[in-house]
Amino acid sequence: MHCANQPVWTITNHHSSKDGKHQFVITKKRERNILLVFFAVLLFFGPGISQISLYEQRMKLDQLRPQMTELADSGQDAAALWLVQHFYAEEKGRLPALVLKGLPEAIYTKGRMEVIEGDRAAGEALIAQAAAQGFAPAIQYTKTGD
Repeated sequence: MHCANQPVWTITNHHSSKDGKHQFVITKKRERNILLVFFAVLLFFGPGISQISLYEQRMKLDQLRPQMTELADSGQDAAALWLVQHFYAEEKGRLPALVLKGLPEAIYTKGRMEVIEGDRAAGEALIAQAAAQGFAPAIQYTKTGD
């Protein structure tokens, strides 16, 4: 049985003191306190950090949107598909034309949205069509379902 003040870890630095040796001892009690502080900081700041990163990502997308809209409106399929994938609710009207052109990524995107919106059979048929054209994410989906 371990005593709370019994050393668990000892860290030795041979270059920090006049006698050439300095030890930092971590006891069971100190180890527990370090872990508690670590997890408290993680619990307190963890969700906030991920929210900041989502906010920054959204700001970057919003900054690109005007240029991508201009490109999509001038007939650039890649820009139109990017808009659909990043702003689906507002831009999904662009998707049918891209699917009709036979673009595998557009077909896959339409299939995924069909699955998400509840028409699994139609969605998986589109995904299989994109997989048959060699679109890697579609092939992966047909193997694993995600």
